[in-house]
Amino acid sequence: AEWLSTVRVNCKKSTFVKYENVCRKYILPKFGRYNVGSVTTSDVEEYLLRLISETKLAPKSVRDMLSVMKLIMAYADKHGGIVNCNLSAITIKCESTDFYVFTKEEQQRLVEYIMNAPDPRKLGILLCLYTGLRVGELCALMWSDIALDNKLLSVTKTMQRMRNIESAEAGKKTIISITSPKSKAGIRTVPLTDFLVDILKKYKQTDDAYFLSGVSGIWVEPRNMQNFFAVCLKEAGVTKCNFHSLRH
Repeated sequence: AEWLSTVRVNCKKSTFVKYENVCRKYILPKFGRYNVGSVTTSDVEEYLLRLISETKLAPKSVRDMLSVMKLIMAYADKHGGIVNCNLSAITIKCESTDFYVFTKEEQQRLVEYIMNAPDPRKLGILLCLYTGLRVGELCALMWSDIALDNKLLSVTKTMQRMRNIESAEAGKKTIISITSPKSKAGIRTVPLTDFLVDILKKYKQTDDAYFLSGVSGIWVEPRNMQNFFAVCLKEAGVTKCNFHSLRH
């Protein structure tokens, strides 16, 4: 709890929510009553392996938990606590996941489906296919981010739905958050092909409009966009896959 209150001031809200979720779900139920000095490397390793084997928690989630534990222990060590575990000695293997890549025929089929009856959300799929935008980046995209004359698109923010931790909006369990990308590399300028520019010019909206809605103040959130994408794939006769496949 002390570590959480400290990092809350210095990290992005979305990052803090992630840390808080990990602590609340996994770390505090197991180690909340422990003195920091009584936690051993074996205690942590056995708990992590049990989470994988018994609760079927994904190795990626377990690695996230281990990362948070390391941050907590580093904080305790820095502030005079006695730390008797070496978490750097623990490794959690993550099997590489297969990802789907559209065939050229499927790409063509999808583009033809979109252009047969284009609307803002379908054009969003087209944009991702040709630029590699992530779904959160697409949902946060506004027309002010697109410079058609220069054939450039600026990625400066991303959207996600996250757990609400603000007491001011206690009635809402989750809220939409629009923030800068997770890393500096996420902030980038993407070139647009002549093909895309010609299409986008026909559907250009005011700068204050969100790309996926075409109006100001109304957005399409990632989960809804992913569901819409699944419908489009089915109607276009393209293999079912997740939205991230557009990036591949």
